[in-house]
Amino acid sequence: MRHALPPHAYIPGQTPRHQETQFDEIISSIPSAINFETLQTLPAFQAALNFMQHGFHWEAHEILEAIWMKTAQNSIERLFTQCIIHLANANLKHVMKRETATQKIMTQANALSNEISLRAPNSVVHLEIQKLFLNYAL
Repeated sequence: MRHALPPHAYIPGQTPRHQETQFDEIISSIPSAINFETLQTLPAFQAALNFMQHGFHWEAHEILEAIWMKTAQNSIERLFTQCIIHLANANLKHVMKRETATQKIMTQANALSNEISLRAPNSVVHLEIQKLFLNYAL
């Protein structure tokens, strides 16, 4: 199921914030347990990536954070999701012209990507995070 893009991208201090319920339907579809195979096919995950692709970084962050909360502690899925959250956040800070924050967050994203590489070298998870870095790293 493809979710429609929000009416506008929320940029703190620049555009109106969305209603609290804006993403409830997407977030409520997230299962209580997530492994990497299900993560990649989750409609919520696909919506978040679509939002990022279209410049809706804050919105993607909101959905990814809800997914992250359902991943197991210290799991590769948690690292992967947290890394993408940092990419979304860095892109948002870049749009806001907060370059110091952008670079700090990208440093954190790189550290998570390196941890994924160490824990799961040559895995699908490692390859997927590298693809996302090609698209969203600043």
